[in-house]
Amino acid sequence: MNDMLNSPSLQRGRVEGAKKQDCSFDTSLWPDSPQGANTVESWLNQAWLNTYTKMILACCHDIIREQYLDTSKSLYIVFPHTAAYQFGLSLLYKLLDSMDSQGLKEVNVCCLFASYNSKYSDKLSQHPDFSHFYKNGHAKIIAWDFYSDKEFPQKCIEGEFLDLSANPGIFIANGLFSQLPQHLCKFHGQALYQAEFQLLQQDKAIEKSEFESKSNPEMPMFWNIRKENKAALTTTNKDETQSIECKWQLRDKSEITNNLSPGLSVCLNEALEQRMNEGAIKTFSLPLEVVSILETVNLAFPKGSLSLLSDFAQQRGLTLTCPLTENTMVLPLDFELVEQLTSHIGHGYTVQFPFGQKALHVLFSQNYKNDDFLLTRYQLEQCCLLKSPDSAEYVIDSLHGAAKVLTERQIRAHIVQSEYDPKVLAIFLSRLISEGITLQHRLEWCDLLNRVWGNYIILLDHDAFGFDLGLLAIDVGHWALAKSCFLTCMQSCGPSTACLHNFAVAAFATGELLTAKQSLDLALTLSPTDKQSKRLASDIDAYELRWTNLDWCDLSAEIEKHNETVALKVVPLGEHHLAEYYLQYRKPEISESLRGDKFESFEQLQARWLSWLEEGNSNKKAHFAIVHEAVGFVGGIVVDFLPSNHAIQDESIVSYEHSLHLSFWIGCDYQQKGFGKSSVALVIQYLRNSIVYQNYTHIVTSAWAHNTASRKILRQLGFKELQKTQHEGVKREVFYSLQLQSE
Repeated sequence: MNDMLNSPSLQRGRVEGAKKQDCSFDTSLWPDSPQGANTVESWLNQAWLNTYTKMILACCHDIIREQYLDTSKSLYIVFPHTAAYQFGLSLLYKLLDSMDSQGLKEVNVCCLFASYNSKYSDKLSQHPDFSHFYKNGHAKIIAWDFYSDKEFPQKCIEGEFLDLSANPGIFIANGLFSQLPQHLCKFHGQALYQAEFQLLQQDKAIEKSEFESKSNPEMPMFWNIRKENKAALTTTNKDETQSIECKWQLRDKSEITNNLSPGLSVCLNEALEQRMNEGAIKTFSLPLEVVSILETVNLAFPKGSLSLLSDFAQQRGLTLTCPLTENTMVLPLDFELVEQLTSHIGHGYTVQFPFGQKALHVLFSQNYKNDDFLLTRYQLEQCCLLKSPDSAEYVIDSLHGAAKVLTERQIRAHIVQSEYDPKVLAIFLSRLISEGITLQHRLEWCDLLNRVWGNYIILLDHDAFGFDLGLLAIDVGHWALAKSCFLTCMQSCGPSTACLHNFAVAAFATGELLTAKQSLDLALTLSPTDKQSKRLASDIDAYELRWTNLDWCDLSAEIEKHNETVALKVVPLGEHHLAEYYLQYRKPEISESLRGDKFESFEQLQARWLSWLEEGNSNKKAHFAIVHEAVGFVGGIVVDFLPSNHAIQDESIVSYEHSLHLSFWIGCDYQQKGFGKSSVALVIQYLRNSIVYQNYTHIVTSAWAHNTASRKILRQLGFKELQKTQHEGVKREVFYSLQLQSE
């Protein structure tokens, strides 16, 4: 046995003299609790979410068919770490959206998020998406540190009893169990050795040459690490550098199997015997903590459980892909051992993905027969074998190198192909913000961004993606999305000057002046010297001041109060509308139908704006903007205080000199959506109810004879076609009149 201990394959670390005396090998390299947040993020893509959604839906069908489900009670889905809240909430959205179409409306799904930190659970409870699900009974938090607690809690943190015995349970863990402590072992002949580790200060560390020398093979796993990353064996802090040292201790099998449950002890003995009989010198890890947690879950649900365990898998023996992260060790799982060691709990199997280093282990508790979950098994094969979710991560990773070279159309195609995955958009987001998008695809982008946002769960504390998506929404004029992004960011991360300012920009664009001013007041309270907020506040004040000083404009509330049933407002045209005015006026058909100005550039529109200001100030014409609460500027209306010598001479008009001339247009992105009829109706109602216009008796207007859309709107709103026409052929102009006041 002594010869065996001194053999090259098991040679201990060469810590000489005083260094050896200081190396007690009692330092733990495992975290106090799994970090979770960094790991879970890599699994949060639409392919993984779709895989789990389809499997859980299939599981629901199976347990209904086998009469395991009590529809009056909750079906609990357990996430063992609050760091998985993004994944869990995203999954919950997909499940609830799909259940109606799957005929599963009666299933009461409730996600349980385990938390070992009350401070973090308190923060999660304030998350807007979690709050939504909590109010509807679809999400709760349990105080369970699965890292150390062996019993599953019977109550949620608010004290409400959880009826775990009513239905089977579903347990999901993605990328978390590889962070749990594992026993590193090695068989050499008939002897079992267990690894122990020590972190050493730089002045106590063994010589670098001893690690690099191939004549020192006591830890062959380290050679692979050193080749991939020379810094992997050390971690540098501000004040010190640490290195890792390992030694092997001879162990009896009973020393490892002691204090385990009887079932796990038997399975472990069988697994160790099998590896010992293989005769090879092979390093392996024992995921005993993982199995203990699965045992706990199995005991918590008397009606049985389905456990879905996705994690990094060992490939071709044990390698430490990330041995030292903030002085902690992370090991991939030996899924073959997991399958062996959980055989006393139930029957499970592992799907190893075609490429990559991930696997999905499915464990059905002993309560079920092999043929109880045929549909669930079928969905697993369809989702994982035929269309591996692991492959989606490789596609996403490959896009990082192409972020600057793909065309805009290719970017959209990748986002659509990924099923509107936020992770894909995030790769291109900074480029899209800096370069903008092509005008002709604006509406496609608005729809695409809506779908991506629908798949996204905002992060607590700080969310760069939600903020940047809001900036892009402002750039494309998608004001509803912009407001949603910044409002949700503030709900999750607290108010900030930047979010408040950007929210005010969107509110100003959609005519919500009071909301915009309140947002800016708070922004300036947080940052009194913020130049952008001050400038925007000044612009809003100037717009309101001009509005109230116009003779032809009644109080702003008089215009808005008539808009209680539709999402449109008619407000005086302001300089802040000009960019969207130019965007929506860009097609030549609009200027032709109006017989109005054509703008070849935005500068031409800005120059024309000065004359429109003068027309308004001199009470010649009133220029209104049609604003939608979601998309902002959609068109314009002009009311001309018609001089008598330009009046339409027609017998149906009693008083020609007291007539108003009306013209309107709807932007090219929003035609044939009913905005024209609604906005003209709003203006008519405003003109009739405002004392400013009580001396006017009629509204007159005209349209090209071939402009059937405008003529239809006028007829529906009560305009009468006059006998008078002008010109012939394609330039034939038809005139209409509407009585404004009762005679």
